[in-house]
Amino acid sequence: MIVSIILFLLLTVSVLANLGGLFKSFTHLSGISSGHQRSGGPRLDEVVLEDNDASDKIAVIPIEGIISGELSGRGGYSLVDVVKAQLDRAEEDKKVKAVILKVDSPGGEVMASDDIARAITEFQSHAGKPVIVSMGSLAASGGYYVSAPCEWIVANE
Repeated sequence: MIVSIILFLLLTVSVLANLGGLFKSFTHLSGISSGHQRSGGPRLDEVVLEDNDASDKIAVIPIEGIISGELSGRGGYSLVDVVKAQLDRAEEDKKVKAVILKVDSPGGEVMASDDIARAITEFQSHAGKPVIVSMGSLAASGGYYVSAPCEWIVANE
């Protein structure tokens, strides 16, 4: 009898924990505040491609694959969140003099592409730093959309 009661209590705790996790994921997806929010944005690592002891830098931001506002394998952040965070970091870093946007994308969601295009426009006007896009083998639809507001576009004929 005692073992049955203990198993029943453990089952009840497990069900409640699962329902709590389900509710938390529902509120996160629907945008309802759950009392704690991520702060600081996605983790960004600075990688030096070539170090020639220069005092100025050029930031390289890749936009690869399908452009989406959905949370992805980027640490739980969307491509839009990551690009905005990288542009914010480039704006704050006084050594960064320009940004190269490397686009290799078949496109994707209209809203996500528009969010990135607006972020690029705002970055150029607020930071006063140019964004140069380098189109890879594919820059269709949303890939072209995010490239359009850049100061220069470099692509194969």
